[in-house]
Amino acid sequence: MTLYLARHGRSLGQGLFLGQSDPALGDEGRRQSAALAAELAGATIQRIVCSALQRSAQTADIVAARLGVQAEQDPRLNELAYGLWDGLAWDAIERRWPNEAARKLADW
Repeated sequence: MTLYLARHGRSLGQGLFLGQSDPALGDEGRRQSAALAAELAGATIQRIVCSALQRSAQTADIVAARLGVQAEQDPRLNELAYGLWDGLAWDAIERRWPNEAARKLADW
């Protein structure tokens, strides 16, 4: 058995600390997903499992459509939730919560 791991394409929230925020794929992300599908076209793929976040599900659906399989969503694969940090740029996090941001960087 071969296991392929792929990250979702670029989302509309690029540059933000996404966590559980749920932006869709942007145009570039859809192109990246189509390129991944083309790359995998010759492989024997029997199952595609993705997170329930739309950036991941949209990527998986694009690949699955090309490969003729159904993508399955599993919320256990969702990104970690960062609470108040979700959807913010790192510089905004550092301004609002400098001590917590420093601790995160020390334990990244």
